[in-house]
Amino acid sequence: MRLPRTAFLLAALLTALPASAEIDVTAAVSPERLALGGQAVLSVTVSGDSASLPEPLMPALPEFGVYSSGSSQSLSWINGKVSASVVHTFVLEPRGLGRFRIPAIGAPGAAHASDPIAVEVVKDASSAPPAAAGVPAPPSGPAPAA
Repeated sequence: MRLPRTAFLLAALLTALPASAEIDVTAAVSPERLALGGQAVLSVTVSGDSASLPEPLMPALPEFGVYSSGSSQSLSWINGKVSASVVHTFVLEPRGLGRFRIPAIGAPGAAHASDPIAVEVVKDASSAPPAAAGVPAPPSGPAPAA
């Protein structure tokens, strides 16, 4: 009779242990198109079901000066389940013109890394976006009289 009770207690203990933390990383840049001499904000969010989340693993970004501008965190405990997120914010200053790619950003133990992000640096922020292939640019000047 002792063996079934021991097996029952072992099973109960194993189900009470927390599962391994599920950690996800997402990232966003705003704006994705900026002028040389301007700045963009890169927000990297690490979230998971653990109160202790790892720092993001930032890739080298030689096309930009990268400056940390802090982080903010959120923690909730609902029905015994922990949910947390930390948003790490970085300021990006472009070092040249062109289209650049910020690679996927991960974190130690993360199940999912962020998607890569495209950033375009132009000479002047007010320059119009390029016309799509085969679509003529709208005419400039006064609107025709009706």
